[in-house]
Amino acid sequence: MAIQQTITMATLGRPFHLGMLYDIRSDKLIPNVTLWDPQTLADHTITYKQPYTGYEIITEDSLQDKAHALGVEASLKLSLLGGLMNISGSAKYAEDYQKTNREARLILKYSTTTHFQELTMKHLGKDNLDLHDKNNATHVVIGVLYGAEAFFIFDRTLSKGESKEEFSNSLKAIFDKSISENEGEANLNLTDQEKKYVNKLPCKLYEDFRLNKNPKNFEEAVKIYRQLSLRIGESAIPKKVLLYPLYLLDDNVTRIVREISSSLIDYSISTIENLRSLEVRALDLSENSIFTSLNYMREQLLNFTEQLSEMQRDLKEKIALYLPELRGNTSVEESVLF
Repeated sequence: MAIQQTITMATLGRPFHLGMLYDIRSDKLIPNVTLWDPQTLADHTITYKQPYTGYEIITEDSLQDKAHALGVEASLKLSLLGGLMNISGSAKYAEDYQKTNREARLILKYSTTTHFQELTMKHLGKDNLDLHDKNNATHVVIGVLYGAEAFFIFDRTLSKGESKEEFSNSLKAIFDKSISENEGEANLNLTDQEKKYVNKLPCKLYEDFRLNKNPKNFEEAVKIYRQLSLRIGESAIPKKVLLYPLYLLDDNVTRIVREISSSLIDYSISTIENLRSLEVRALDLSENSIFTSLNYMREQLLNFTEQLSEMQRDLKEKIALYLPELRGNTSVEESVLF
């Protein structure tokens, strides 16, 4: 089925701006080419305030959960999976996966938006546009939502008898308490038991803010979190864009853009997820004490994990190779991936 409507899409840290051209088949920005000159763009741009700030606590680590947290929808998930895009900032969170099942993970997502800029297309019109040499672009950016996000990732090795659910619930309660306190508070008002629980809890941060340093532990993470709302004025970047099909501007533009079926998207993602899950389980098993005296079996397990990793790489490379063709060529069947 051909894509016919205007599309809202997550930027994933890519440098979009109004009037920029885009090829949705390869998910590539087309730099240094616009349909209108800077003055025309400025004369037809409307800016709306769109203030929002919120947080979310994420306990799952699958690609589907990461895509949801980043606002990635439809076949853009496959572009993310296949590495078609040069993502940056908070979007790099999508590439950070747990490497063992002996750890529990909890992610604190901070999200804020500031304003939305939009081109008034009905006034720009179709006059004096020649789209035939625009580097095979399929869409033009007519709207940009500005804001910023941050993902604080906490991993903890589980003690004997401790469940992931127990860890998540305990840390979530401490999160809710800590980040709801006054932004100006210098210290965390934690009980001795809570301090013991989060003591030396490491933190990784993927963010769109230009911070001087990243947090090393829970306490530093909360202090940085409390300051983020004060930094958004200088850190707002494009977070979502509105893409307008070029054929609506020029009837002679006949570039094929085909949607990818949801079944292929889901199957591709689940296949990669299952291979990754099996790889993690095999790596954990290879470190079991029983293999201390069974080194040859441990080597077989490690060889197996390498094969699983290679299978993931091969599938991702096939996605990167064939996805643009699937979107732009009706003669290519989806079965080419499997």
